[in-house]
Amino acid sequence: MVIGHFKKWFWILAMLLMTAGLCYNLKGLTMNYLSHQVDVAITLVYQQQVVFPAVTICNLNPVRKSALEAALSKGVIDLDKPKSTRDVKSERRRKRQTGGEHFY
Repeated sequence: MVIGHFKKWFWILAMLLMTAGLCYNLKGLTMNYLSHQVDVAITLVYQQQVVFPAVTICNLNPVRKSALEAALSKGVIDLDKPKSTRDVKSERRRKRQTGGEHFY
């Protein structure tokens, strides 16, 4: 019974100390953030002709289109049929047993 009270008060004290430390650090960080001056300068420029910006499209998708099309043609993937949970689980099991199928 005494040990239970000791544990209870220990954790209450620990949580209060941790909360006080959190508040102290948050106050310091907030004061540091608010102490910096902010300067904003806005200038509107109207142009008659707008130059189209250079655009670079970077495809970070690891799936290759050719591999996906090959899988679709083989019938490995059926995009028209929604998968049930049972289908997904059996597919994961099949991939674990066969070493999986990679499209990249």
